[in-house]
Amino acid sequence: MKKLILVAITMLMTVIFLVGCTAESETEVVTEVEEVNIEVGVMDQDRVWTESEQAANYQEKLNNKIEAIQEEYNQEAEGLGEEEQFKKHQQAYEEINRLQEDLRNQFVAEIEQVVKEIAEEKELDMILDQQDVRYGGIDITDQVIEKLQ
Repeated sequence: MKKLILVAITMLMTVIFLVGCTAESETEVVTEVEEVNIEVGVMDQDRVWTESEQAANYQEKLNNKIEAIQEEYNQEAEGLGEEEQFKKHQQAYEEINRLQEDLRNQFVAEIEQVVKEIAEEKELDMILDQQDVRYGGIDITDQVIEKLQ
């Protein structure tokens, strides 16, 4: 009787083993990877700041306002004491800095708008500064300078 039970258990284990080996796996392994294509544009900000007509216009505007502020300072400083002249000089300096920052922010906003338009036209996913890119990318510097005319 012990031999019969031992044979039955051995046969049952063999059947379970064979069924387990032939059963299909429930987990599916994905071997395909979806390709992502990112289009990157690059722009040389230094060239935009030095070569665009709009940058020259902002610089001329700044220079004219600085001259006006300096003339006003010189007129107001005449006949004042040293301490009062120093205060007027500080006020003029602060006004020039504010003006410079305002004009810079206006120009940066214009550049950003132009870059956004070009990125949409060329279907670019991102725009990086030329200095940050070692290789590759679509150079949009000339288009930005042209649109800022």
